[in-house]
Amino acid sequence: MIFEEREAFEVKIDPRGKLLFLILFFLICLFPSKLYSSVALFSLSLLISFLLKVIKNVLKAKFVLSTVFIFTVVLWLISNGFGYMERAISIALKLDSMIVGGIIFISITRQEELFFALRKFFIPFKPSFAISLSMRFVPIILNLIETVVQAQRGRGYELSGNPFKRAKRIIPLIGPVLLYVLRWTDKLSIALEARGFSSENRIDYYEWKMSLKDYFLLFISLLLFAFLVFLRIKDII
Repeated sequence: MIFEEREAFEVKIDPRGKLLFLILFFLICLFPSKLYSSVALFSLSLLISFLLKVIKNVLKAKFVLSTVFIFTVVLWLISNGFGYMERAISIALKLDSMIVGGIIFISITRQEELFFALRKFFIPFKPSFAISLSMRFVPIILNLIETVVQAQRGRGYELSGNPFKRAKRIIPLIGPVLLYVLRWTDKLSIALEARGFSSENRIDYYEWKMSLKDYFLLFISLLLFAFLVFLRIKDII
């Protein structure tokens, strides 16, 4: 698991608050329309990961981040032409910022906390369970990607070069990762059914309550969100 048990302020925040922070951050990532705003947003996400001491998890996803960046830029340029390079980079940085935000979230949130938060937001049991369970895929996929990359480099497969060459060379590495994930998903579904996943008699073992600090942090986050909405309306960001 990416999550590490530790006595830290951010870990103790109510899971509903953390989920709302993540949703607000994703919405904020949609705001920037200028390159400098996207660069600032991505830099901020990295700074937050550093301050929360989860930067090592972000670095584990550097292959994913670089892949998303390269493919986004290449596909955007193919669709719109090289005159839109600045726009392509801006969109790629926003997507990478979302990924970093997601990594920060799962680094400070337990799987059962996410499940609890989703249930409190009236998400049905099965979708909530599937979303929370997907958190287990993240470290598995990151480790698998790193293994595949190292194995291919050991065979002399070179991933360097310009964005177009890198995009072409990354494609063959996606197949083994997807194949492994599909196999693991099939085994997992069989294991869940064998343990009575379809049963309706369920008991919740975890319960969290919003504290004054949680409401305060949420209030500050909403004020910041409203301020950024104002800046976007004024076309400043």
